[in-house]
Amino acid sequence: MLEIPDFHLDRLSHTSRWEAIRRHPLYMQLWESYHSCQQAEDEDPWPDLRRMPEFINIYSCLRLVGDPIDPSTDLAEDDQGNMPGLFRSSIQPISVRQIVGLLTKVLPADLLRQVATVFNTTADGKDGLIPPEKTLAALSDLLQAEDDELDRLLNAPFYSISPVAPRESWIAEIVAVQEEWRERFELDPQRDRSSNHADYFRVWDMREGWSDGAYQRDDAHPLRDIAKEFRINESTAKSRYLRAFQLISGHKFTPENWFKLMGVQQLSELFDPHIPTVLRQRTLRRPVPREIDTTTISEGKYSAPEVEAPRPSREVDGMSGPEIASQILQLIAVGRTDDQIMDELYLEEDTRPAVEEIRRRGDLLPSPIDE
Repeated sequence: MLEIPDFHLDRLSHTSRWEAIRRHPLYMQLWESYHSCQQAEDEDPWPDLRRMPEFINIYSCLRLVGDPIDPSTDLAEDDQGNMPGLFRSSIQPISVRQIVGLLTKVLPADLLRQVATVFNTTADGKDGLIPPEKTLAALSDLLQAEDDELDRLLNAPFYSISPVAPRESWIAEIVAVQEEWRERFELDPQRDRSSNHADYFRVWDMREGWSDGAYQRDDAHPLRDIAKEFRINESTAKSRYLRAFQLISGHKFTPENWFKLMGVQQLSELFDPHIPTVLRQRTLRRPVPREIDTTTISEGKYSAPEVEAPRPSREVDGMSGPEIASQILQLIAVGRTDDQIMDELYLEEDTRPAVEEIRRRGDLLPSPIDE
């Protein structure tokens, strides 16, 4: 899966963040699991499921804090009622769980063991197993220890804020703190283009077949149809799609990035059972690498001269779905037919639907985003 860069979602407005998150395949997976748990007749399994590493990672990746809500929910309809509890806001409380996790992450092993000993001693004191003064002594020894790690400031904007300070002081100091951390993390200010985001997402939805909170691969449309639907030229449709991709993923579009983000969602029916068996068991004979003649690729128009085409770069131990799809897309780019692709990659007939689907999505190449 394509990991969302730090701070990407935090840069988006409240509305745009929800629009991006609810279209992300990870959120679809999260919602489906949560919704299934709510249908359980016995005790709700969601609290235990949410603590599994897979879901902890999803929450971290998407910057979520609350229980997921139906991705078909429009922000206007919800009137922002559920949203603040769903994902992290610009100022977010810190839970005890997060503090414990932070300590385990930042403290070196020796110091972590000392802290654990103090915790154990404190727990014994609370249970009445040792006198209170012994507990206080253990804590005092730790706090007075000469260890630079205990005085090191975290490389993150953690602050103690006084709730009784004048509002003007809050605002001025928070602005100053934000500027300091923007400079420290080398975060350049971005122009607010949120007024255009709705147009980007409309093109994305038609291109990927997203409606009513779900993806339907059969409802996906090529860029030429999208351009006609919205009465724009094809290059504008492409540009809007690419910007929507960047809003949702935090990355610029490349074929590899698309397969990492959307491949499982959009191609799972084609890659499984068809492609994985070919990949893992009998994918390719020993490869002979050859290079693409990039002079045959110009302004999105491809020709098919007699050039040496790329060959897979792995042995017969198999390749992932995105890797084999990338190989297919490269051959499409130099004008190979489906039969030629299957022959040159030594694919069997049961992979043909996947090759056809990947070809249908080839109208996004080449794909730079004009800054």
